[in-house]
Amino acid sequence: MKFYSKTLRKLTCLVGVMYIVFNCKVDSVAIPFGISTSPVNVTVGGIVNGLDLNESVTLQNNGTENLTVTGSGTASDQFTFSTSLQTAESYYVTVFAQPISKTCVVGGNIGVAGSTSIMSIQVNCSVTTTYLVSGLVSGLAGSGLVLRLNGTENLPVNGNGPFAFSTTLANNDAYSATIAQQPASPSQTCSITGGDDNAGNGTVALADITNLAVSCQTNQYSVSGIITNMIAGDSVVLMNNSAQLTVNGNGTGSDSFTFPLQDDGTPYAVSIFFTPSGLYCGFTSTAPTSGTFNGANINLSLSCTNNPPAFTIGGTVSGLVGQSLAIKNNSTGTEMTIFSNGVFFFFNRYP
Repeated sequence: MKFYSKTLRKLTCLVGVMYIVFNCKVDSVAIPFGISTSPVNVTVGGIVNGLDLNESVTLQNNGTENLTVTGSGTASDQFTFSTSLQTAESYYVTVFAQPISKTCVVGGNIGVAGSTSIMSIQVNCSVTTTYLVSGLVSGLAGSGLVLRLNGTENLPVNGNGPFAFSTTLANNDAYSATIAQQPASPSQTCSITGGDDNAGNGTVALADITNLAVSCQTNQYSVSGIITNMIAGDSVVLMNNSAQLTVNGNGTGSDSFTFPLQDDGTPYAVSIFFTPSGLYCGFTSTAPTSGTFNGANINLSLSCTNNPPAFTIGGTVSGLVGQSLAIKNNSTGTEMTIFSNGVFFFFNRYP
């Protein structure tokens, strides 16, 4: 910007207002003073903040020229209108078309062009539209199922049917739905399908996520074990509930067995249904031979012998008020004297 000064008869005129020309007359001679009136072409532009990759906003200057700015994936994207303005021309930048899921606001958008380009316009875009992540649960029989979104929000699920996370996501946000806790009583294994990769993961694309599917299967367990001391040719028939299982001796002295799988939470009851003549078998494991599956397999052990087992005979005495009581097993057996109420056993063992 150029300023001119001229002293005429000790009169000095200084002009510092753009494009305003003063004529100072001295002796009827007009001398122009002021800023150079040569026009300068300048550009108008600025920065757009908050656009996602490939997301676009269309700006407009002075109601005529439109400019579409597309997000590059960085925090800010620079823009410049192609039409230049001359010095002293005004500019007015507005949003002509908003992004689909955001609202953009223009700051510093009104002014008058000077002698340098205007690159101070700020366009700030923020999310206004968000989307749900949801789906459907099927096969759930247990309790305690918990779903998780993006490692942060936990969603307890109590039954079959639709579900939706409370957290909403913006367009182009990534989502990942996982199982945070499997159900129990009965124990089940649930898995997630759907999403972009058919495993519960993907990216929001201008729509709610509704195709997630959580499918639950009840875990299955079995009764199994080992029978020892059988010889080749021996056969023992076991029974679990109403299912029979024949175990044949292989000659190694250790023969394994496994009943068919059952759903967790269902009952089992194992017993010896048949042993060949002269073979005596019994359970030797501490695990109960009957009960209900509770998230684990049941392991039993049995042992067989050719010698008949020996048993004791006993009972309980109650109501005794005298000094003693004598009892005998069979008419010729050993006599036992009992002095108080309570449990008693004969000392002899019987096959």
